[in-house]
Amino acid sequence: MLLKSNNSQNSSNAFEKLRALEDILRSRGLSYTFLEPPSEVDKNTNLLVQCDNCLMSFSKLYCTLMRSNYKVCQECKKLKKAKQHSEENYLKYVSNISEIYKDRPTLHITVHKPFTKLISASATVNCSTHKEERTVLVTSLLANSVNCSICTNFKIWKESCYSVHKDKYYLEDVVYINKATEVEIPCKVHGFFKIMPFVFKSGKGCDLCEKEQQRLKSCLNSQRKLDLKFTRNTYKIIKESYQSPRKICKIFCNMCQQETEQRFDCFYNSNGCFCIKGDITKRNRSDAQKTQETWEECYLKIPNNWKNFFQISLASEFESRKSLVNLVCKKHPAIILKPKIINHLLFHDPVYGCKECFKEISGWSRTSFIKRCKDKQATFYILRCFNENEEFYKLGITSNSIQKRYFRSSLMPYQFEIVQELKGDPDFIFDLEWALKKYIKKINVLYTPFIYFDGSKSETYKFL
Repeated sequence: MLLKSNNSQNSSNAFEKLRALEDILRSRGLSYTFLEPPSEVDKNTNLLVQCDNCLMSFSKLYCTLMRSNYKVCQECKKLKKAKQHSEENYLKYVSNISEIYKDRPTLHITVHKPFTKLISASATVNCSTHKEERTVLVTSLLANSVNCSICTNFKIWKESCYSVHKDKYYLEDVVYINKATEVEIPCKVHGFFKIMPFVFKSGKGCDLCEKEQQRLKSCLNSQRKLDLKFTRNTYKIIKESYQSPRKICKIFCNMCQQETEQRFDCFYNSNGCFCIKGDITKRNRSDAQKTQETWEECYLKIPNNWKNFFQISLASEFESRKSLVNLVCKKHPAIILKPKIINHLLFHDPVYGCKECFKEISGWSRTSFIKRCKDKQATFYILRCFNENEEFYKLGITSNSIQKRYFRSSLMPYQFEIVQELKGDPDFIFDLEWALKKYIKKINVLYTPFIYFDGSKSETYKFL
């Protein structure tokens, strides 16, 4: 045991007394070091002592050290007792935390040592599912207020989804990150599909299932229409073949006990099956006649409007009227058009050619109208349109002449004469038409003709 002395000279008497006290303490098993030993020592001298084991320093009277019967340093005893108490508290609180969070096996909790005070004690919480790690206070753990944020949000989202979709989807194995990241939902019929969590929560589900529901609903509505128009159970739509009212489906007739493949809207508007007219074999004769036709005969039956707009050629070998033909716009040959079946050409009249042809005859915004005119002058016009039953006025603007704007009867199905024609800059002409329409709208003289054409709902008036 070392004895530290001051720089000042110590008397031999004080030194001997301290040496004697050191021997007495050593015989008791105490190892002390005297810090700043005084020059004079008596029974009331206060000594600054440091324990060599716990390194704790304290002051004691000389007489107290001489008479004390302690065989263990009191400071060491206090530290040992505090350490033991800390270990007991540590085990106690770890046990309590394990009991509280036993229903959350994905949370791994590690309480930090040394565990001195409960207020300052901390722990590390790690979620094994989402790899989320954070440090929290032990008091928060004991209050049962610590959870993985992702797990909590997933639980809330899952409960909301079950309340909306019921048991339609199984969500326990869904990998959820946050509401702005797509999740994969298992559909019992069509497999997995991706969707945003907030969209799924709002009620939207598998797109294929929704399309199937819409198809069946449309099929049911179509069947009701047939039952209302005709005698109930006269016709039955084959659900598997039905897609939409404008696509071919199979319809079974209970009168002739045969199936008809036809578009529903065509079947509905044509007053049902051929057998209603008393000729059950007419349908078969008609089908046979179609198969006996040649491409040359079908081409002659195609309306001239198709031939005026397009160059028509077979896309594959001709078999029937359901064969495909290629269409090439004569005015814009670079634009690629989808092939069409021959039946479409036979029973439909084209209003315009390709998309570029449509732009030339349709309405425009101010910017697109000015861009369309380029360096040409635009035309503002007022027409008096009439036939045997009607008479009205139409105003409008065009980047072409009036004759080119209404170069065929489908664009203007009425006779007309020019009341006013004004040419000028495109921006002035466009603003003029807009101002006139705004003014005329207040007068309430809008007129809707019996025959529809472009502009017949917004640019025709009783008088001007």
